[in-house]
Amino acid sequence: MTIKNLLVFSVLIALSMASWYLSELYNEIENQTEEITLPTNQFYMLSTRILGTDSNGESLYKIEANHAQQLENDEIKFENVYITYSIESDVPWTINANSAIASANHEAFSLSGNVLAKNTNKLSGEITEISTQYLELQPRKYTVKTTSPVKIKIGEKILTATGLLALLDENQLMLESNVNGEFLPQ
Repeated sequence: MTIKNLLVFSVLIALSMASWYLSELYNEIENQTEEITLPTNQFYMLSTRILGTDSNGESLYKIEANHAQQLENDEIKFENVYITYSIESDVPWTINANSAIASANHEAFSLSGNVLAKNTNKLSGEITEISTQYLELQPRKYTVKTTSPVKIKIGEKILTATGLLALLDENQLMLESNVNGEFLPQ
């Protein structure tokens, strides 16, 4: 065997070993790659307007949002939400929030981020506002509730509390604990 043949044989062995090494490395990378599954049968919408109905199929409330997306568990996530009751329902409350998640059966909404519920009917001649960071709404039962800190503003009067249950159709607010503020009867 000549030196030239020995050199060619060594190069061929080195190339075959490099080829084998790269093949094994490629197989290892291929095995580590995660399979990406895309959601199926889900939707997203921009500039959304959804109408909710009562048990008779009549319009009860309207949800407006900049963005809505169905989640994997059939819940719907809304961004920049505005909820109003229909005129026929005679419930003068509106609710704004940064985001909301509608339960899969659409019976409840979990609102979060700068939540503001406002009664525009001017109870006792004054507008009532409820502000908090989290609020649960059951529109067909006309209730909102939270265990989070809340601020209630009636005209210029301000109360703070931890936890609230409000019956929107009856204009009743029930504060749970740590109630602070001064409220003089007229």
